[in-house]
Amino acid sequence: MKKLWIIGLILLVVGVVLFGVGYWGSGGDITVLNGDVGPIRVHLGRGTSNSVGIFSDEDAETERRVFAADGVEEIVLKELFGGVEIRPSDDGQIWLVSEETEDYRFLTEFEDGVLTLRRDSGEKEKGWKIEDDAPDVTLYLPQMPDCTIRAESKFGEVEAEDLDMDCVLTVTTEGGRVAAEDCRVRKLTMRSSMGQVEVKDVRSETSVELETKMGEVLVDGLAAGESIRLVSEMGAVHGKLAGRMEDYTIRASTSLGSCNLPEKWGRGSVTLEAETRMGEINIRFDKD
Repeated sequence: MKKLWIIGLILLVVGVVLFGVGYWGSGGDITVLNGDVGPIRVHLGRGTSNSVGIFSDEDAETERRVFAADGVEEIVLKELFGGVEIRPSDDGQIWLVSEETEDYRFLTEFEDGVLTLRRDSGEKEKGWKIEDDAPDVTLYLPQMPDCTIRAESKFGEVEAEDLDMDCVLTVTTEGGRVAAEDCRVRKLTMRSSMGQVEVKDVRSETSVELETKMGEVLVDGLAAGESIRLVSEMGAVHGKLAGRMEDYTIRASTSLGSCNLPEKWGRGSVTLEAETRMGEINIRFDKD
C-alpha cells in the first residue's frame, strides 16, 4: 500500500510538471498557494521561453517579471505613460517591476533577441488615460555586454542610475524630465520634448547626446570619449564637463541668449556642440 501511495505521488508530480511545460508553451497563468506570501501567480509568456513573472502582492497588484539575460541583445520599453527607472540588478537577471490596474496592463514579448515591455492594447483597452496615477516601471539590469536599451515614456520621468555596462542607452519622453546619474555606458542619448535633461557623473565611451525642446540641459561631471552634443530649443545649457577646455573641439551657438563658449575653437580629441535658440550657454571644465 505504501509503495502504491509513493508511485501515485510521483505520477502526480510528473503530471503537474508536464502540464506546466505545455501551458508555458501556449501562454497562460498558474496560481500556486504559498502559506508564507499567499497566492503567487506565475505568468507564462506566450512564445517566450525565458520569461517568468511573479505576482506576489495582489493587494497592490505589483507585477514582477524576471528574465534570463542570456540571449537578450536589446531591451525596449515603449507605449508607457508613467515614470521609468533603470537600475542595476544584483542577481544576474533582468527584472521588470510595475503596478497594474484596470486601466493599465502590460505585455512582455521576446523575439529574435529583443525583449519588449509595452502596454496591453487588447480589446478591453479603450486607450490610455493620462492621469497622475499612471503606473511606473522599474527595469533592473545585470551586466550585459554589447546590448541596446531603449526606454520611452509619453508623460513621465525617465531615470537611469548606477549603471556600469557596455551598452547603448537611449531614453526619451514627450513630457517629463530625463536624467542619468553615476552611469558608465558605451553610448548615451537622452531626449525630452517638454522637460529638463540632467546628467551627473556620467561617462560614455563614445558619444553623449542630450536634447530638449522646452527645458534646461544640465550637466555635472559629464565625460565622453568622442563627442558631446547639448541642445535646448527653449532653455539654458549649463554645467561642468570633465577635463580641460583644450581637450575639446568646440562648436557653440545661440540665437537669443549669452554664451561663454567660442563659436568655433580648438582641436581637441572630443567634439563639443552646444546649441540653444532661446537660452544662455554656460559650460565650464573641471580641470580648468
